[in-house]
Amino acid sequence: MTRAGEWALSVVAAAAFSAVWLVAVVSSKPGTFVEATVMLVWWAAMTTPGVFAARLLIRDTPTRTSTADGPDRLLATVTAFQAEHRREWGAAMSAELDAVPGRAQRWWFAAGCAWATLFPPREDRVWPAAALVVGATVGVALPAMTVFAVT
Repeated sequence: MTRAGEWALSVVAAAAFSAVWLVAVVSSKPGTFVEATVMLVWWAAMTTPGVFAARLLIRDTPTRTSTADGPDRLLATVTAFQAEHRREWGAAMSAELDAVPGRAQRWWFAAGCAWATLFPPREDRVWPAAALVVGATVGVALPAMTVFAVT
C-alpha cells in the first residue's frame, strides 16, 4: 500500500471513530461543554493507538521492498524517543530483534521493548512501600477500598 493509501485509510478510520464519538455524545447528552470535551479526549486516547497499530500492520506486508518489518519499525520508533543515556540500549535491542525467529515472536519482543522504553525501571524503591502503607491505612478506615488504594 502506498503512503497516500495509508493516509487515506487513517483518515477514514479517524472519521469512523469521530462518528461513533458524535453518536456517543448525542446519546449521552452531556450537560456541559467540559463533559463533551472530556469524552472527546478519552475517545482520542483510546482510539489513537489502534490507528497507529493498524498502520504498522498494514506496512508489515511481504510485498514491500524495504527490509524493515513492523516490529523493526516499532522498535526504531520507540528508541528514537529514548533519553540520550538509553540510546545504546535501543541499538542493542534492535540488534537482538534480528535474531528473534517468527513473526509473532518478533512482535512480542518489540512490544516488550516498547513497554520497557515507555515505562523504564525505576531507580527508587519507595513507591511499592508507599503503596503498602497507603493500602494498610485505607484498609483500616474503608476495607472495601483497599485494592483500589494500593493500585
